[in-house]
Amino acid sequence: MRAYHGTRLTDPDIASAALVAFKPAVPVTVEGAAFAFVGFGLGAAAIRAVLMLLHLLRRRRRLI
Repeated sequence: MRAYHGTRLTDPDIASAALVAFKPAVPVTVEGAAFAFVGFGLGAAAIRAVLMLLHLLRRRRRLI
């Protein structure tokens, strides 16, 4: 079934039962979203720190 058939194939009983039984594949809570945001920020900062360190080491070798 394709998504464009969604407007043509409607049944209120099935739709309401599906909505009641629906559980998202990745349940996101406020706490989970906060942990993901903080983890993303810390990971990005760690990658940036490693890249800056490599850049400084490379630059230092050129000056010597």
